[in-house]
Amino acid sequence: YRISAPDLETRKLRVSAWHSSALLQPDRPLGELEISLTSAQLDCREARWFRFRAPAEPAASELQLAHRKYIGEVTLSLKYVTAGSVSITDIRQVASRGELRVWIKEARNLASGRLGAVAADPYVKLCLLPVPGQSGGLASKLRTPPVRRSCSPVWNLVLKFENVSVAELHSRRLELTVWDKYRLVPGTKTCLGCVLLQCDHDGALASSAVSSSLSPSPARQSAESRMWRTVLQRHNVWIDGNFLLREPAPSSDCQ
Repeated sequence: YRISAPDLETRKLRVSAWHSSALLQPDRPLGELEISLTSAQLDCREARWFRFRAPAEPAASELQLAHRKYIGEVTLSLKYVTAGSVSITDIRQVASRGELRVWIKEARNLASGRLGAVAADPYVKLCLLPVPGQSGGLASKLRTPPVRRSCSPVWNLVLKFENVSVAELHSRRLELTVWDKYRLVPGTKTCLGCVLLQCDHDGALASSAVSSSLSPSPARQSAESRMWRTVLQRHNVWIDGNFLLREPAPSSDCQ
């Protein structure tokens, strides 16, 4: 882990043991422990025994989520620009209700489904989708250009969803998907991972994987929902975030 010493002392190291289950069955947690990375722990140069504890039942889904296959991560910033701060560039548009701007910065450690472990030509697609069962308008889609042969592409590009209000964003969801431009078979494309940001049905904000059968952990919910809540409450400022990519569902709306 590449990390500075002062930052390290603010972290905890979680260690967990797992039983590797049969094919198509989820792995089963056997035990876990957390170690505070204090100076005393870091200065100790002797091997030590630590006692595992049985994973608590409510934490099982969190452990399984953390143990899911790592397929990469994406770094981005979000900003909601109020109507008074939007510059109208379309002569057909009289006024704007506001803009949601998404600064796609980079991705790291993307997987590739190509033969010979050849790196993908990744690009990002954003979809502002209506929440199922609610009237949120039609889906809006934007995309970045591809970066050739890169597992850690840098786009550094701002995409804009124009003429959208904060109230409307509460009834819509933002889906980010990473795709490989290369198509081995015409008419097919490979999704390398996705992230979904949305409001839940109670109005609380949440983020979840498109295909996850497990609910995101409280810690992940808290961090990601806090970012989304800040975007909708603190206008005209960039809010930074980093998200783990999840495997997409076949029924993903952002095709």
